[in-house]
Amino acid sequence: MHLFVTPYCIVQDNKKGGPKPIESTYSLNVMKNKDGDMVIFTNPTIAAAPTKAKIAEKQLQTDSTINAETTGSITKFLTTFFTLYPSGTANELKYYVAGGTKPLNKDYRFAELVNPTFHRQGDNIQVDATVKFLDSETDMIQYSQYTLVLEKSGSNWTIKSGL
Repeated sequence: MHLFVTPYCIVQDNKKGGPKPIESTYSLNVMKNKDGDMVIFTNPTIAAAPTKAKIAEKQLQTDSTINAETTGSITKFLTTFFTLYPSGTANELKYYVAGGTKPLNKDYRFAELVNPTFHRQGDNIQVDATVKFLDSETDMIQYSQYTLVLEKSGSNWTIKSGL
């Protein structure tokens, strides 16, 4: 379902002040046919205008108890993992994720971790990060947000949850 907002002006000769802008919102259903053409299959129906969400997202900051060496180690681990994640095998990914995970099976190339924040959770570290991938098929940028819980076993990090 798509919403379209159509602004237009109504001018009445007997009213002062010139044209009055009027805004109306309609909804209609659009589908793609087998040839890839867009097809409208319902008549436009008047609808309430969408409004902006009244949510103030708090800015996350890295926990000050986590030192730069640890954040650097985690960033290196996540860079390696997200480079492999789009096309790696389940067997390869089991070394990075506790219990294993399936690959994305997409033609994505890892570009960067965007603003990762690190928070201590007992013995584990929670990482909130946006991952920037480049989609090779469409030449588009794909952003994916993750909240990962990492645990350290020996000298290696493992993703405990969040995928």
